[in-house]
Amino acid sequence: MIEHRKTLPLLGGCQCGLVRYAVGGAPLTMYCCHCKECQAQSSSAFGISMLVHHTNLDLDWSALKIWSRPTAVRCSTVTCAPTAARACFTRADAI
Repeated sequence: MIEHRKTLPLLGGCQCGLVRYAVGGAPLTMYCCHCKECQAQSSSAFGISMLVHHTNLDLDWSALKIWSRPTAVRCSTVTCAPTAARACFTRADAI
């Protein structure tokens, strides 16, 4: 098995480039979800997510548009750039 290691922090952002973030700790997990909601969100057969502890996520939350998605399996808070129609982050309100 080939092992790939990235140097922390992991840097990234939304597709439009308005929101940038840094992840300062190792991700807890990565997964693919094939539910209809993730398929619609990603315009693909699945959505890919990376779970990180909130204390390891550095970004300007005030720059984000925030709304709730009550149709999700768990209530979640979705965030994105103010002009974007796609989610950049999803934060579970309760797990």
